[in-house]
Amino acid sequence: MEQVNELPQGWKWVRLGDVCDNTTTRNPSLEPNNSFYYVDISSVDNESKKIVSPKLTLGKEASSRARKVILESDVIVSTTRPNLNAVAIIPTELNNQIASTGFCVLRANSDLLDSQYLFSFVQSLYFIENLSDLVNGALYPAVTDKQVFSQYIPLAPFPEQQRLATLLTAKLALIEQAKEKITAQLQAAQELTAAYLREVFESEEAKGWEWVKLQELCKVIGGNFSANIEELNNEDSIKERVYFIRVSDLSNEKFINNNLLYGSENYFSIKNFVKNKFIDKNSIIFPKRGGAIATNKKKIINVPFVIDPNMMAVQSKSNNLNIQFLYYWFLSWDLSSIQSGSSVPQINQKDIEPLLIPLISPDEQTQLANYLSEKLATVEQLKATLQTQLDSINQLPAALLKQAFSGKL
Repeated sequence: MEQVNELPQGWKWVRLGDVCDNTTTRNPSLEPNNSFYYVDISSVDNESKKIVSPKLTLGKEASSRARKVILESDVIVSTTRPNLNAVAIIPTELNNQIASTGFCVLRANSDLLDSQYLFSFVQSLYFIENLSDLVNGALYPAVTDKQVFSQYIPLAPFPEQQRLATLLTAKLALIEQAKEKITAQLQAAQELTAAYLREVFESEEAKGWEWVKLQELCKVIGGNFSANIEELNNEDSIKERVYFIRVSDLSNEKFINNNLLYGSENYFSIKNFVKNKFIDKNSIIFPKRGGAIATNKKKIINVPFVIDPNMMAVQSKSNNLNIQFLYYWFLSWDLSSIQSGSSVPQINQKDIEPLLIPLISPDEQTQLANYLSEKLATVEQLKATLQTQLDSINQLPAALLKQAFSGKL
């Protein structure tokens, strides 16, 4: 919605500063023993557009940024990273409390601007993109209160504002309900994967299997390869390449098909790299250091490869171990459950080698791997369908708001 678009009769473009009242500040530290609710950036959920965690604070413990007085029906807009659209309308229970100076407080002039209409407007792509354009290329992505107040809003006649505000509130609530329903279904679908894995690895039958330490069947290899960018991506033929896989590749769908990671943008020529760092294909890789462990990502690699020092690989030592079965066993537990270290989580060989893995016949492994492949493929298809529905729902608010503030709703 461009400002130059023709508005319906009776509408006009005005600056927010011309239809909002002045606000005030207060220093709560001057009343050290009095408590107040403090709304900072982390208090606002930018998905639900609600204040979800205001902090009850004593004046003597107040942040130096706790200064802006907020009243019921004020609209607050985070001035940091405006593209994230952390906005909210102040509820009754937070009347006369304090917000961070990281918010611009918009207090609608009750004779000119409906607060719910204003709240809907600051969620529109028009508003978000205009503010975001102001910080493009900036080292610190923030706008000033003055820049927020300088933004234009399409001002409808007051009765029309109230009608649109009521309509938008109802429609956006329905969209949110639909989003919550699909999100719950998606979560349930994600839990199906764990349920199918438990069905196999925690069944009564599994209790009677022989279980042996992983190190008896597999070799655990810590990543020990690094290279400069200029050493990579040479002109050798594809047959001479060994792929260099980093933690970031685990999240790059460009190289992943189902559970298999087919390669990386980076590769290294066999003739130039140290042979003892080579890892055979049909191994399983996962992160072994830092926050990436919490992602719990594990992939089968079907190409010769080397990995960076933040990763680990498990390679079968037995011809009787089905790689797909091994992969599903890996999926049945969480990497975080075996990590050590406090400040920097990590997984060492001593953490993974003693883990118990079932030792069953190759035919049984193949049968169970095929069963899980079929079940989990169905789950992935369901998840993809639900994600597509969720993506479509997420686009509805922007389209609805565009209609409303163009006078077409």
